[in-house]
Amino acid sequence: MVSFPYFVKADAQAELLIDDIGNFAFKAFNDEGCEFVLIVETKLGNTRIFTFGPVIPDLDLLPKSCSCSIKKCMFNSGKITKEVYGFLNNPYNKITQAFEVTKEEALADCRNLIQTMNEDNF
Repeated sequence: MVSFPYFVKADAQAELLIDDIGNFAFKAFNDEGCEFVLIVETKLGNTRIFTFGPVIPDLDLLPKSCSCSIKKCMFNSGKITKEVYGFLNNPYNKITQAFEVTKEEALADCRNLIQTMNEDNF
């Protein structure tokens, strides 16, 4: 089991417990109602790290900025730990809550950014 502290002040205010560092998904939130997603999948020693956010789940419009990324690497628990720690403690995201979910639950609120770019509404 691996533990990730987040919402760090001088001391961590909370922590996220992950059983399998190679396969997990979580949703994270800040106090402004924005949601962020991180998914890690490992198969046959190859790992994918997917991040998405911020998104406001109750609105069809995206915030001023939203990013989506996929990184691939050979499985390395230290590298995954560093990625998760950086994601949870990004000072711009201001994450205050995080909890583990299924991959499907994590992807449910993610928007299709290409489709969004093709739409006329701003």
